[in-house]
Amino acid sequence: MHKSINFDWQFKPSFDADAIFHKVQDGERVDIPHTHKILPIQYANEKAYQFKSTYQKIFTIDELDAYVFIDFEGVAHEADVYLNGHHLGTHKGGYTKFTYDITKYVYKDLENLLTVFVDARSNLNFPPFGHVIDYLTFGGIYREVSIYTKPKVHIKDYLISTKDIDKVIAFKLEYQLSEPFLGDFRINVTDGDKVLLNETIKVNGSSQAHSYISNQLKLWSIEYPKLYRITISIENEKMICDQVSFTYGFRMAEFKLDGFYLNGKRIKLVGLNRHQDYPYVGYAMPKHAQIKDAEILKHDLNLNIVRTSHYPPSKHFIDACDKLGLLVFEEIPGWQYIGDETWKMNALEHVKEMILRDKNRPSVVLWGVRINESGDDDDFYSKTNRLAKKLDDTRQTAGVRFITHSSILEDVYTLNDFIHEGHNIPLRALKDVTHRKDIPYLVTEHTGHMFPTKSFDHELRRYEHAKRHMVITNHMLGSMDISGSIGWCMHDYYTHIDFGSGDKICYHGVLDMFRNEKPAAYFYQSQQAHTPYLEVSSNFNIGDHNKGYIEDVYIFSNCDQIKVYRNDLYIGDLEKDDTLSHLAFPPYKMDWFGDLLIKQENLDEKTNDFIKLYYRDLVSKGKDHLKESMKNLNPSDELLKKTYDMYGKYVANWGSKSVFYTFKGFIDGVHVITKTKGNDYQIDFKISLDRDKLVIEDTYDVTRITIEALNEHNHRLTYAHDAFEIITDDKLEVIGDCFVSLIGGIRSFWVKTKKTTGQSTLIIKHSEKIYQLSIHITKEHES
Repeated sequence: MHKSINFDWQFKPSFDADAIFHKVQDGERVDIPHTHKILPIQYANEKAYQFKSTYQKIFTIDELDAYVFIDFEGVAHEADVYLNGHHLGTHKGGYTKFTYDITKYVYKDLENLLTVFVDARSNLNFPPFGHVIDYLTFGGIYREVSIYTKPKVHIKDYLISTKDIDKVIAFKLEYQLSEPFLGDFRINVTDGDKVLLNETIKVNGSSQAHSYISNQLKLWSIEYPKLYRITISIENEKMICDQVSFTYGFRMAEFKLDGFYLNGKRIKLVGLNRHQDYPYVGYAMPKHAQIKDAEILKHDLNLNIVRTSHYPPSKHFIDACDKLGLLVFEEIPGWQYIGDETWKMNALEHVKEMILRDKNRPSVVLWGVRINESGDDDDFYSKTNRLAKKLDDTRQTAGVRFITHSSILEDVYTLNDFIHEGHNIPLRALKDVTHRKDIPYLVTEHTGHMFPTKSFDHELRRYEHAKRHMVITNHMLGSMDISGSIGWCMHDYYTHIDFGSGDKICYHGVLDMFRNEKPAAYFYQSQQAHTPYLEVSSNFNIGDHNKGYIEDVYIFSNCDQIKVYRNDLYIGDLEKDDTLSHLAFPPYKMDWFGDLLIKQENLDEKTNDFIKLYYRDLVSKGKDHLKESMKNLNPSDELLKKTYDMYGKYVANWGSKSVFYTFKGFIDGVHVITKTKGNDYQIDFKISLDRDKLVIEDTYDVTRITIEALNEHNHRLTYAHDAFEIITDDKLEVIGDCFVSLIGGIRSFWVKTKKTTGQSTLIIKHSEKIYQLSIHITKEHES
């Protein structure tokens, strides 16, 4: 029996001792996942959620067995759990799953009183607490809760590992039973309805390991993440005593001195770090929001790895990574600080809980067993590494640091490298950060706080943000001793008063808090070959630039040819930036003149070449501060004036009507995509949904709706801040504010299901127009 108990909890934003023995009388009805304090999206008071709260659930079960357990997937942050007046235990840590045996205290066919006291204060003596933290930690029972039964002899633990992939797939399965057992152990591997492996072995004991070989299995990879259904069972006289069923992908992963290898193939890792918070509700989002984040990373941003900074994520996120082929670097909770011996013992428990939950995940390739950016502590980190190897000897360990030449106890040297400031080296080599030469090297953060960027920032800042991600990734791809780079970070996030912008948000993401892209995301989106892509880094509005001087403009594209037109007049074919040649698809650089100076202005080639080569220096620095190479040419005043004039006419466009630029992309000679910039005379609003069919399963479902201001060329109007009212019926509820305004020309919000199914109507009201959306809601057994 397995039963989810996520609906109809009672909640009080205070500690209520009477709730141990009595029903809460004056609580608020809530569903899990739940945050115990809704926060505004800006200027959030970090102290507002730092309190003790009371949760209570009354449930019944109609089936018992030898054992009954309760699982909590995540409670932030200290959970005191009581059942029918009995104290089950206190769990210290908000990011790992924990389980209690409730066999002695649960009633069959009677009401059971489950009470959880949640402490979300920051003075707790376990990770990540003890000092300042650059992200908010929120509070509440924010992941799912369930109850399940087990027989007297049952499968307690198991570890499956791929041992050989040459011609056939060989794998090993280790398992542990609750007590010694004499009988049969069966493994069944299926692909849909097809049985690929079905073997039975006689067993006598409580723990064993068996090896298997199959020539019918396919490998799990980034491109083809093949998953199989594996069911293991213990049987007695062909009667199943207990069984466990899970999905698994067969693969071999290893970091070596010259890079990361998956199934024997060297792969350069390109990724981003991900926090798990969302606007208003912090960590409290159900399955499909978690899945969507993984889909954005894999499909929208074309990444092959994610670091779950700085804690284990939802099981639904890891499930999605398994299915999508997105590699995972998973690490224990913590941020820079190491506490006392009690604190360290709690951290070791987090190592254990993290690995026990996810050690059979094909997507997880690296365990982070060092507190992020902490100092050296060889005794403590020797213990975390030993424990990780004891629980799972199939994966390598890593420890993220920001100090160079620190003590290394892990298998992979991982460093947050923030050396790049836009004009210097992008990343440091292994020899510059450690004395060790015999260890794989992975960069685990870059950019981030070095260049925080808002979606509504000045165009040049947004462009520079994209450029830094691009330059660092290009450098990594060309380096032989760096396995990969994981940028900071996926999306903007809530932070403490000690960090972030004045509104207490860290604007470090390539996406905003609502998962909408900034120009830095354009770079990642362009690095794929399956869908034609073209985005331009500028809107060509001279009023956004000092003196009307528009600096370099990048065109992010996977096309092999781009033609550019000015007011339908062909300028020429653009050239790729040859300084970024390690990228799969280097960006193109804007050429304002092409052959126009010769064909339209009748200038000679020498004058044409001078203007194209030196106009940037002349305009930005003035004629009194020219480069020596330009001064040596001894240009005449007439030539300098002509350069100014041509810049004014073709680039700054002073004194003329506004122009528009058209970019046409070609692949193998075929025109596949067109983008036009300029002539923004119209504004309209595009309304889109992530999903229009929601399913109430173990808990409520959500979908994201996005409002975007667009011009007639379908480009976002970054400075639009129109306001909207959101109206729902009795089937849906808005998460957060029902009155919203655009941020950077775009705004998303989430809606959640209530208990009622059927067709729901969502209305979005603007001052000039009303939009209506339909969302269909079913329950799991109806879908």
